[in-house]
Amino acid sequence: MDKIKLAILYYSATGTIYALATHAAKVAEEEGTEVRLRLVRELAPPEARRQPQVVSFP
Repeated sequence: MDKIKLAILYYSATGTIYALATHAAKVAEEEGTEVRLRLVRELAPPEARRQPQVVSFP
C-alpha cells in the first residue's frame, strides 16, 4: 500500500492554530504519514485586523 500523504494548511494569528496543526502533523507522522505543514498568508484587509470583532448576545 502506498504511503498516505497529508497537507495541513493553516493560518494562525495568535499561535493557537499553529499548535493544533503541529500536533496533528506529529501524530500523523508517528503513524507513517508523509506530512506537509504549510502556513497560508493573511487574507483579511488591514482595517479588519486592527480591532477584534466583539459579538454580544441579548
